[in-house]
Amino acid sequence: MIVGGWILTIRDHLNNSTNPSGEQGYAALRHEPFPFERRLMMNPLDSNGTIQSNFVKKPSKVDDDAWTELLKYSNLRFTATELDSIDTARKNSAVQLPDGGYFGNVSVYHDLHCIKSIYRFLYTSHYYPTSTPEQIELRQLHIIHCLDMLRADIMCWGDLTPFTMQWSNSHRKPSANFSSPRQCVNWDAFSYC
Repeated sequence: MIVGGWILTIRDHLNNSTNPSGEQGYAALRHEPFPFERRLMMNPLDSNGTIQSNFVKKPSKVDDDAWTELLKYSNLRFTATELDSIDTARKNSAVQLPDGGYFGNVSVYHDLHCIKSIYRFLYTSHYYPTSTPEQIELRQLHIIHCLDMLRADIMCWGDLTPFTMQWSNSHRKPSANFSSPRQCVNWDAFSYC
């Protein structure tokens, strides 16, 4: 991620640090390029309409564990210098961590959090079975925020990878063939380096 002219990757080397709610596992930022790779994006549905992704199946422990693993490095620690490279005025409102640095995140993790929130909202009866109408309304406002942030981020990064349409035995209309190669961040290198 390019922030204030720096290319940032995440490094989880502060396992002894805790966030304000007492959870361990803050990640720190280090300044070096992260690798890209060409990758084929596949449709999460197979030719029989069966969901292949562990992120969008009906709620299960496998699905919940996949989301937990994906988002486990989303809490970041920014140094004062890194915060200044984003915006010098941010220190006035940034959450300062008790053992130094500032609590933060990067947009890709917020976007993933939003997708997870939308997914869970689709299964409200499973994830929020005792919610009051007021709580559901608050969650709906959060989903509206997420949808607009995702729209803005998609328009900002504007993936122009072309794809074609194809006929399928199970649909009367052509469906998208998303298997075009894309230039993607190497997610393993980005999130675990």
